[in-house]
Amino acid sequence: MKQIGFLLLCLCMLFPTGAQAASMMEVSYWEARAGSLGDVEVAGRDEIRLMNEALREKDTLSVDFSAYPDELSGDVVSTYIKEATPSADGLSELGKGGAVSRLTSEDVDELLALRNLEDVPAVVPVRYAVTVTRANLRFLPTATAWVDASGVRKEDRLQGTAVDPAEPLAVLMDSDDKKFCFVQMRNYRGWVSKDDIAFTDRGTWMNYAAPSRFLVVTANLAMVDVGGRKEIFQMGSRIPLIDHAWQTWKISVPTADVSGRLVEKRVSVPHDVKIFHEGWLSYTTNNIIRQSFRFLGDAYGWGGLDNSVDSSALVADVYRTVGIELPRDSARQELAMSHRVELPPILTEDERNSVIASAMPGSLLFQPGQVSVLLGTTHEGKPMVLQALYQCGASGLNGTEMQYPCRVLLSSLALLGDDGRTFCKRITSVGTMIP
Repeated sequence: MKQIGFLLLCLCMLFPTGAQAASMMEVSYWEARAGSLGDVEVAGRDEIRLMNEALREKDTLSVDFSAYPDELSGDVVSTYIKEATPSADGLSELGKGGAVSRLTSEDVDELLALRNLEDVPAVVPVRYAVTVTRANLRFLPTATAWVDASGVRKEDRLQGTAVDPAEPLAVLMDSDDKKFCFVQMRNYRGWVSKDDIAFTDRGTWMNYAAPSRFLVVTANLAMVDVGGRKEIFQMGSRIPLIDHAWQTWKISVPTADVSGRLVEKRVSVPHDVKIFHEGWLSYTTNNIIRQSFRFLGDAYGWGGLDNSVDSSALVADVYRTVGIELPRDSARQELAMSHRVELPPILTEDERNSVIASAMPGSLLFQPGQVSVLLGTTHEGKPMVLQALYQCGASGLNGTEMQYPCRVLLSSLALLGDDGRTFCKRITSVGTMIP
């Protein structure tokens, strides 16, 4: 409630009445602002397929599993593992397991050795696996959190991203202790615990990589009962669909047997369109805005920790509900946009606001390390955004004192970054996914 109160205070500073600020917290306000254009399809399925192909050409971490090779050279796999590893300088600034004391060189060397680089064969046969629970993809093969040793920030710097159940993975290498696997997922690479995946053959694996029928999760989170165990699926997750009855869908949920092999279980989930949708949603600006609002008020989750989202996970999850496969990180998302308008530093704030206000609602606003969804403009012409926000300052609110909302918030671009500039001044480009 403290974070929401901070947000409303920021909004009320910009507008004459609290009622107007409160109305902007409802998706209906932005649907009305979009008018009839909000429900016009931006791109059809064939156009989205071509956009996804273009995205993969621009982003080296994104792959098309239908064309993924059966084997890779050892040099390529070794390079992938090294690229995922944080820099030595970065590791030296971290503390192990939340400790404030810095890691020793022995700590670092011990973990780096687990990458098992010396045993990478000349030719690596690809193995096929599917996640059986919400897993964490790590930059190094450990579940131990490594955080900023100064204690200022608490993010686990080895966390790459959360991976939802039923996600296909190409397994490329085992860690030296055999507890982790180095994997390629559809838009990222890193290490996952063997306990969180099940191995299968390529044919079965392709039923998850390219299912003929599927449900997409449209809620921020969906809980699915699998034999008495609750599995968490986040927005954008895709689950193979078996059948559709009057009040239920029957889906195929992956589990693992004692040997780590895939066992598929048939599970019934309620026919609730607020949680699931058969196939992708239509790509309209209103659907992007509606899906973004599903996260409003949720906790900030670095790399998907705490069963939530950071800024780039939010936009990737939202866009995946319409079938657009964005890269995972904001810097890669920015470079992969099909249409991008750069905002050079020389532009004034008024000039920047003018460019942003002219963009299609649902466009993405990029700044260093952060991305937000453009909701549109208010009646006064001010651009407003929705974003997962770790820290910010409020212009005029205790000067430039940093606030830590750690929430998904709706805000203007008048908030301040850690360099004292407004978000408006920090934006480097406006990206829009259009054919």
